[in-house]
Amino acid sequence: MKVRKYIIILISALVLFNNGCTDILEENPESSIVPSLFNTPAGVLGGIVGVYNDIRAVWGTEGFTTEMMAGTDEHLAAASASGIQSHNYNGLNGSNFGAAWNIAYRDINTLNGVLEFGQSVDLPEATKKQYLAQAKFLRAFWYFYLVQTFGDVPLNTEFITVPSQAASRQPVAQVYELIIQDLTEAAADLPNTPTAPFLDKAASKPVAQYLLAKAYLTRGWLNNTTDDFKSLHFMCRYYC
Repeated sequence: MKVRKYIIILISALVLFNNGCTDILEENPESSIVPSLFNTPAGVLGGIVGVYNDIRAVWGTEGFTTEMMAGTDEHLAAASASGIQSHNYNGLNGSNFGAAWNIAYRDINTLNGVLEFGQSVDLPEATKKQYLAQAKFLRAFWYFYLVQTFGDVPLNTEFITVPSQAASRQPVAQVYELIIQDLTEAAADLPNTPTAPFLDKAASKPVAQYLLAKAYLTRGWLNNTTDDFKSLHFMCRYYC
């Protein structure tokens, strides 16, 4: 009886298995981001959304705040602060920092792909302009926090597809030039209120102008020159 029971169970399992596999799931996994991906509307949007997803995961966390914002006027050390004194920028090295650095450069490369290949994507001109403006804002966002924290940093503006050890740090002045250029162009093309598909979950013109003002203020303080403060005054006079 036991043998007969096992035979019936085996036959039943085979029947269920055969019936359950009549349809084959077809998948096209992407092991890496390639240029052809950014030649599609979905690829351009996906690149932007992916970067926003990364920022959402790190913004406001202890790690991001300690690594990228501590020591600024926005986040001061508590009276009982101990351990690595990130608030006075001592101890910045690869053994205790680098999480946000790694995410930043991964996102920057994605945004470079969007900006490089998204120019020719088949989208309405107004939509394409908004997508590229989002990418410029996000690239400037990451570079602002990188240069504010680390000073001279690698300045990548082209999509990298092959791993390389040839990266070198570029002067702070060049990094700020790109930041201010990206934010100026982003502010010119972004709407006052985010529109579909971003709605209220992405940068708008006022947000880009806010970060641009911070860039002018920070660079002006760093160089002790009046040109950036004049630009900041102009922005506040006409846009604030």
